Amino acid sequence: MSDIEPAWLSAVEVARLVRGGMLDRQAVVQAHLEAIERLDRRIHAYIHVDRNAIAPEGEFSGVTMAVKDSQPVAGMPYTYATPSWKDRIATDDAVAVERARAAGMAILGKTNIPELAAAIGTTNTLFPATQNPWREGITPGGSSGGSAAAVAAGMATVALGGDTGGSIRIPASCCGVVGLRPTPDRVPNEEVDVTVMQSRGPMARSVADARLLFSVMTATSPMATVTGEPAPAAITIAPTRMMPWIALVPDISGVCRMVGTFEMTSKPTNIASTKNVSSLRSSFVMKKTRRAAWLAH
Repeated sequence: MSDIEPAWLSAVEVARLVRGGMLDRQAVVQAHLEAIERLDRRIHAYIHVDRNAIAPEGEFSGVTMAVKDSQPVAGMPYTYATPSWKDRIATDDAVAVERARAAGMAILGKTNIPELAAAIGTTNTLFPATQNPWREGITPGGSSGGSAAAVAAGMATVALGGDTGGSIRIPASCCGVVGLRPTPDRVPNEEVDVTVMQSRGPMARSVADARLLFSVMTATSPMATVTGEPAPAAITIAPTRMMPWIALVPDISGVCRMVGTFEMTSKPTNIASTKNVSSLRSSFVMKKTRRAAWLAH
């Protein structure tokens, strides 16, 4: 058994201890509920707490998770911190929440956000302002400020956040935790995203825990690199209306290493048949007025 108090155990350690029979899977849930009762009167990270939260069986049983109020959890408030939806209750789980439950994680409750998740602090007219756990009166950042504060204060093992323009990264910085903004749609989203920029990602107290939660959210294996599991198929870039001259790019890393900006000056080029970066570069003329963004995840 670890000498660390259950509330401060990492997700990796909780899963290991529960699997080994050295920790009751409900112990961490109870420790976090007690921490919420003791601390959240001052911090106000949560807008709703499930006092009867249960850790189901699963690969990561015993790990607790808090969920940003911009993401639905069946049976819990889904207010988006706006008076228009102050009485709304979610009827279904977000995909990431559903996957977390299936993996054995206990959902502790919903965390505070600014109204419509549209600010870099965590204040609204429905709930008390969330405080930074490190110093009262200082912002925890936003819009995932409640999730960041809950994790930083030891009131959850991990948390779900959301990020369009910094809403995971800013509160992670302010509260001293780890936050990851994945590529949009890497984690399925049931909302209509008019910005095409929304992303849901993990928040945790360590990189290892963020990786673990991300693996659950994306239904991938966090141990693939050390267990020898087959690597996923290579990612390629396919043609789009914005880049019709791309036929297929089997080697993203080589393209991403290219320096400069390019504009097409001749007929479409099949990059898949290009031997190397030099011959690819010769098909284009460097031009400062336009940038091509190459994204790989």
